[in-house]
Amino acid sequence: MRRWTPTLGGLSRTDAPLNVRAASWVLGDHNPRHEFHVKFIRRSGTLDRLIRQSDPQLVHAHFGFDATLICPFVARERIPLVVTFHGYDVTSLPYESSLAAVSYRRRIGELFRYSSRLIAVSDFVAEKLVALGAPPEKIAIRHIGVPSGLSSAPASHRRGVLFVGRLVEKKGLADLLMAVSRLPDSFHSVEVNIVGDGPLRAQMEVLAARLGVNATFHGSQDSAGVSRAMSEAAVFCAPSRTARSGDSEGFGLVFLEAALHQLPVVSYAHGGVRSAVANGETGILVEEGDIRALSEALHRLLTDPETRSTLGVAGARRVVREFEVQAQTQALESLYDETVEANA
Repeated sequence: MRRWTPTLGGLSRTDAPLNVRAASWVLGDHNPRHEFHVKFIRRSGTLDRLIRQSDPQLVHAHFGFDATLICPFVARERIPLVVTFHGYDVTSLPYESSLAAVSYRRRIGELFRYSSRLIAVSDFVAEKLVALGAPPEKIAIRHIGVPSGLSSAPASHRRGVLFVGRLVEKKGLADLLMAVSRLPDSFHSVEVNIVGDGPLRAQMEVLAARLGVNATFHGSQDSAGVSRAMSEAAVFCAPSRTARSGDSEGFGLVFLEAALHQLPVVSYAHGGVRSAVANGETGILVEEGDIRALSEALHRLLTDPETRSTLGVAGARRVVREFEVQAQTQALESLYDETVEANA
């Protein structure tokens, strides 16, 4: 941020890859008593005091569920509330049967009424918000930006297919492995590099072996490792799809990161991916669940270096033009200005 000064606050502190230099406070740090008061009683003198000490002009909560927790506290102080919805908080959580989901459904109407602005990270998330009953006039679309910086590695020096993501159902790794197994015999040895970890890793390793796919599972990597993998790959494929729980991709920053490395994308026309990838311009999107079409798109790019290069260069330029982090942050700060002025 350039004009606003953030103070970070939460129930507990967790490790994160971001080197954030900002003032912060933590309510008890994994103290069950504090969490019980915030989540169930909805009153905490300690939290009230921390909020007053911060003396914020507004509060910006990320994820709908977290926003329902802080909402009654900022409402008592009459502080404007801005909420960003990222995906699962509009696609799956509202429809689950867990205690958290029941609580979320009961409180989301209050959140919609009190919040000054509701930020959706994509058109898809905005549509889901409206379906949940959010007032359309309160919704604003603001993308999570990424730092710009073009990769200059020539497409002809790249090889293989890259997947980056958590190994969960929504990310569609099984579809990618099946799509690769359908490639012509001459491509059966194509390298598939899988960066990420998760509960489905063992299952995916068994599937890759059974299908005869030349897959290497690298596990979780730091940002430098991900960047290196993106610089070396020919095609990025992360066919996100709707999980059985309803969980869907709200946006997908990884698609922008791939584009910045001039890496053309193959994926499904699913959820927020349709905002992150311009079909036919920066990548190829096919109908969700169509593994044959996914395989054909992979084959087309693996055999056509010129098209790979054209899509990759266009992708990098689009990210700089539409998703650069400083431009997106300026737009967010302008939304803060408008919110405070409207509530003055």
